[in-house]
Amino acid sequence: MLLVKPARCTLNKIKRPLNVPNFVGGRAGIYLCSLMINKDIKIGVLGGGQLGGMLIRHAIDFGIYIKVLDSSPDATCARYTNNFVLGDTLDYDAVMAFGKGQDIITIEKEAVNVDALDELAKQGVKIYPSPNVIRIVQDKYSQKEFLQQYDIPVSPGILVKDKKDLQKHKDRLPAVLKLCRDGYDGKGVMILRTKADMDKAFDAPCVLEDLVAIRKELAVIVSRNAHGEVMCYDPVEMVFNKELNLLDYQLAPAEITDRNAAQAKDLAIRIAEALELTGIMAVEMFLTIDDEILVNELAPRPHNSGHHTIEACVTSQYEQLLRALLDMSPGDTTAHKKSVMINILEPAEGKKDQLDRIFKAALGTKDAHLHWYGKKNSKEGRKVGHITVNGDSISEAVSKAEAIRNHAK
Repeated sequence: MLLVKPARCTLNKIKRPLNVPNFVGGRAGIYLCSLMINKDIKIGVLGGGQLGGMLIRHAIDFGIYIKVLDSSPDATCARYTNNFVLGDTLDYDAVMAFGKGQDIITIEKEAVNVDALDELAKQGVKIYPSPNVIRIVQDKYSQKEFLQQYDIPVSPGILVKDKKDLQKHKDRLPAVLKLCRDGYDGKGVMILRTKADMDKAFDAPCVLEDLVAIRKELAVIVSRNAHGEVMCYDPVEMVFNKELNLLDYQLAPAEITDRNAAQAKDLAIRIAEALELTGIMAVEMFLTIDDEILVNELAPRPHNSGHHTIEACVTSQYEQLLRALLDMSPGDTTAHKKSVMINILEPAEGKKDQLDRIFKAALGTKDAHLHWYGKKNSKEGRKVGHITVNGDSISEAVSKAEAIRNHAK
């Protein structure tokens, strides 16, 4: 064995501006190493679910400590960091106490106290995405107003105050009703086709949207740092569970025309720049039967539609977020494989053995990777993990994914 004496480290002598063009790959890692040697950066994350857990995994590669605030002692992140704080992300005092002493705060969910983040920003804590971005995205109607202000195509919609107000708009049926706030994983969305459906509607502020004839549902993950460097991943195609109204599986890249892919990326970039985003964002879109792309919703954080980037792309969405938080240039978003991502949902009582079968099938499949979130006391239909299956073609990845799923039946 040939042993080579390592050269003396001189990384702390490297002086290079953070916004050097094409400052990616190995050089980014070198400068980040220098940054970590010279400064112990403290990053706080509001929310302790699986998205935070996957962010921690990537932060370890960069030697970064992550502090997490979540209201559940059983949150996924609780087992991954000794800097776990029990507290409500919507509580002003809890967020203020958590944020003091942090250099940077980011989010893994939108349900956070923005007033506290505003105050922390005034005190010098960097908040990414900015409190203004979070405030816009927290309310689906303010999202729509913002997008329309910047001429981003969206499905037409109006604000309804409550169930009584909704009754005035029977002429708009069929339509989609979305709670303005606090909807997630398909909760807070319903299709209204008849007056009988309106009788079962949400009794809270909602957006009433025109029902769009959709050919495909797409998503684009876009990143932007404080110096305005923007990078997009290829659009993915999302297929939803119609009963639960949450993502069932997705194909990456989406099987769409080059023109549609370019349009989707352009919209994502335009939105990131209009928001002056620092961080990453998922832009969910509709491809209509008329070949038009409409923006549906925004999520300025890691997103289910970007899970595949961990195994299928050169730079994962989580590393990309860390690069943006640290004002590094973005990493390479090239996909080196085609992929299918399958969500794993908690089965009904009496069918728990499905999980064992799907685990064994995934672990026995070439180029398939299992992510289990370790959630406790999960409810039926809740996301508890995902599997990314890679292939040299979409058809190969789909074939392997279907074989894994068939084991669960």
